[in-house]
Amino acid sequence: MGSPKGKRKKYVDYLENYLQPYFNNITKYGENTKVFNNSMFAICPPGNYSIECFRQYAASLNGSIPILISPKHEFDFFL
Repeated sequence: MGSPKGKRKKYVDYLENYLQPYFNNITKYGENTKVFNNSMFAICPPGNYSIECFRQYAASLNGSIPILISPKHEFDFFL
């Protein structure tokens, strides 16, 4: 959710071709909860500065399983 930019855009563009059903749009206040509640998995690309970002927590809190996407070297550094 939100607008993909930077590295996230590359990941989102790639996944759009392989995942169905697929949702990636800017949402209005309160819509994120509904989308996460209706989703089994939530793709969570990296934040602006780290692989950790609010999407992982929002997905978990609202019933989706977050799937982190990150280059291996960034993920290893995060652990």
